[in-house]
Amino acid sequence: MSKIEILPVYPKFPVTFWGHQIALEYINKKSCMPPTGLATIAAIIPQDNFHIQMISDLNVRDIDDNKIKNSDLIFTSTMLIQEDSHNEVIDRAHFYGKKVVAGGPFPSSYPERNSKADYIIMGEGEAVINPFLEDLVKGTAKREYSESKTIAEGRCPVQLTKTGRVDISQTPTPRWDLVDMENYFSAAVQFSRGCPFNCDFCDITQLYGREPRTKTPKQIITEFEALRKAGHNGHLFLVDDNFIGNRDNVRKLLPYLRQWQEKNDFPFYLFTEASINLAWKDTVLVPSESTVDILVEFSNSGDWMLHCHIAEHLSSGMMTMIKVEK
Repeated sequence: MSKIEILPVYPKFPVTFWGHQIALEYINKKSCMPPTGLATIAAIIPQDNFHIQMISDLNVRDIDDNKIKNSDLIFTSTMLIQEDSHNEVIDRAHFYGKKVVAGGPFPSSYPERNSKADYIIMGEGEAVINPFLEDLVKGTAKREYSESKTIAEGRCPVQLTKTGRVDISQTPTPRWDLVDMENYFSAAVQFSRGCPFNCDFCDITQLYGREPRTKTPKQIITEFEALRKAGHNGHLFLVDDNFIGNRDNVRKLLPYLRQWQEKNDFPFYLFTEASINLAWKDTVLVPSESTVDILVEFSNSGDWMLHCHIAEHLSSGMMTMIKVEK
C-alpha cells in the first residue's frame, strides 16, 4: 500500500509592520520565522501510512502546481491575519481535486469562517491529529475534530496535565529537515504554552489555557541541536507568549541554555516575550497613571532590549536598550 502524500502549506501574511517584509529585503531574507507549528505537526504524524513533503511557505515562494498535483492532502496552519491567503490555498487545492486539513489558531477560534476547508482541526495538534488520521485511513473521518471532544471521548493519545491540557513534555522535536532555514531571519522554538494572566487584549488563554506548561530542558537542547544540524545560526526566538509563566521551570532551563551556548560558542542570539513582572519577585499591579521602578539583574554580557508591546504604553517610552559588558 502506497503512503498518503501530505503537503504542508503555510499561507502568506499581508504586508504589515510586524511582517517586516520591506526590512527583510535589506538582509536578503524571505521571512522572519519558519512555521514552527507545521514543523511540529509534521513530527507528530506517523510515518507508517504517511509521507510528508517539504513545507511550502508562501511567505518564501509560491507553491508549484505540481506539488499540489502530487499530493493527496494539503495541511495548513493559519492565523487570522492569513485568512485571505488561506482561502486562496483551499481554492487552488480544490481546483486539482485535493482536500485541505485546516489547523492553527484561526480555525480553532473561528471554525465557521473556515467553511471551505474539508477538515478542521481545533486545538492543540498533539491531542487531535492522530485520532483524525486514524479515522481518515479507515475512511470514517469527520469534518471537525476538536481537542475538547477528543479528550472527552477518551481518544487523546498523549498525557494530560492536572488541568486537562496537553502535556508538552512529550511533544517531539519539529521537523526542521522539512524547512530551508536559509530563507529566515530567525528560528522559533516553543518552550511553553499557556499564561497565568488573562489580559483582555490577548487570546492566548482561550487557545492554551492559564496553566503554563513547559517542555523539559532536554527537549529544548535537542531542538537547538536540530536547528544547528538544519544549518541555522544567528537569531532564535523563544516564541512563548509569556516565557516566565512558569518561573520554576524557567529557572531549571536557563543554566542548560547558558551551558549549551558557551559550549557551542554562542551560535544563537536569543530573544523572547515575557510579562513585565519579569523584574519583580511577586506580581505587582500598577494603578493607572502611576509609575514603578524596575530592577533587572543581568548576568550575561551583550545587548539587551526591554520593551512593553501594549500599544498604549509604547508612546510612553516603555522601551530601552541595555549593553552589558563582560
